[in-house]
Amino acid sequence: MGQEVGPFVTAQPRGAPSRAMGRAPSSGGRIQWAKPMRPRFRSAATKPNCDKARGVGLKGRRGEAPEQTRPRPPGTSAPPPTALRHAFTLVEILVVLGIFLVLMSITVAAIVRAPRLNRMIAAEQSVADAIRQGRHSARTGGQPVVLQLKKDQRAISGLVRQVLWQGLEDWPTIADDNGGTGPSPGRTGTGLLVPDAYHEDGDSTKPLDLAAATASRLWLPTIPGQPLLRGDRLWRGSSSQRPGLLLSIAVRPPVAGDDKVPTILPLVLVGPEVEPGQSGFAAYDSALLGLVLVQSNVNATSGPTTTQATVAASWEILGWFGAGAAVEVSSIADPPPDLSGTTGHRRNVPITAGANAVSGDAESGPLIGGRWTEISLLVDGDRVQLYRDGRRVGEKGGAAAVALAEPDAERVYLGLATIDSSLRLADGCQFDDARLERLGDAMAGTLPSGVKPDQDRRITCHPDGRVEVDASGAAAATDATIRLTSDSGESAELVITTAGVVSSLTQVAP
Repeated sequence: MGQEVGPFVTAQPRGAPSRAMGRAPSSGGRIQWAKPMRPRFRSAATKPNCDKARGVGLKGRRGEAPEQTRPRPPGTSAPPPTALRHAFTLVEILVVLGIFLVLMSITVAAIVRAPRLNRMIAAEQSVADAIRQGRHSARTGGQPVVLQLKKDQRAISGLVRQVLWQGLEDWPTIADDNGGTGPSPGRTGTGLLVPDAYHEDGDSTKPLDLAAATASRLWLPTIPGQPLLRGDRLWRGSSSQRPGLLLSIAVRPPVAGDDKVPTILPLVLVGPEVEPGQSGFAAYDSALLGLVLVQSNVNATSGPTTTQATVAASWEILGWFGAGAAVEVSSIADPPPDLSGTTGHRRNVPITAGANAVSGDAESGPLIGGRWTEISLLVDGDRVQLYRDGRRVGEKGGAAAVALAEPDAERVYLGLATIDSSLRLADGCQFDDARLERLGDAMAGTLPSGVKPDQDRRITCHPDGRVEVDASGAAAATDATIRLTSDSGESAELVITTAGVVSSLTQVAP
């Protein structure tokens, strides 16, 4: 029998019928080509059926779509009628219209509500970025930053500190060992050396000459002889809207405990302008703002006194706000409430051993003297706070109840104060970079139209990274939430933690 190999056919025995249709009989055992067979129709009536099998209608042989036919009525020989075309039904039209209306409503809502939602997002980001920037400025600059979020003005302010007075250069010269005069060394560059700068020719062996020191731009702004006037004076507004005040100075005090060193060292005072030699000149009782150092193991009978005596000599930092030291804060007796408490600042420890053993309170981080340190006093809302090299060392409330006096002019005094009608100098001290600044008042930005906070807020960023909202000083501040609302119903909530983390959530109006 033959065998198929691809398109070839092997030879079969002669006379045997071929099994492949249309294949020529083989002869002689030779391979022959198989001829393809063309389909043949038995009759013309079967041809349309083949077309139908190929999906071609009677009238659709040249690219036309086949027509649908209805079944032939039973018992008749008439050709089957063609199907009639029909339009959409009512249900189909309603479905299409519904889809169109849904898409159109989504588009219109996006166009109408997007601007209102965007302004809320912009306001939320403005407040959050201002808090982050304020914390960064406090961390890098070593000084606190106070931000005020005002409801009526729809504004946030305070990123920039407004300098009211600064003593950085042009200090009075002092006498040197060669018989000449020259500037005294400061923390960076030149500084102020007391008491030499307040004596004739800068020589501490000669009489005091405060008038000459005044003429040489001491305690004064950039223009010689001009005190703090008008807008440069301390703030007079209401306690709720009062900006923060920051008084800071770099000082190198002498070593505490030396018999030749005074027990009270006036650092910087801000009070009414009084000419040298007149009553009330640099008076401690009338100073509205001030910083002094008091030897911690000596209790004075008047003036700035030690709040908690210690057995080891160190310098206690005292700051006050208001005439007559209305609110006084101590670096030893008034630790911040969020820190470890009084035990973190004072410890009852034995100082000496033996038969004459002495024990008592000792400061855990004493200021001994002999090196440069930066001391700052912050008046923030209802609180008065002390900083030492950017670290909070004291805090006390009650500043909101202080009513400031209203002198026509104020003056900044460095290294001296009149206590009990006696002028005292900070003998042995060196000063540099004294500043009086206003915080929380310089404009930072305005919220978008129609967006405002739910209430006035005061945000304090400390150099150690701590962030507090509306802190009163009576208790440790906790995490706070600031809510922003718009006239169209949108709102946003910002959660500020004391660690300085700011998170926000925007809510769309229903």
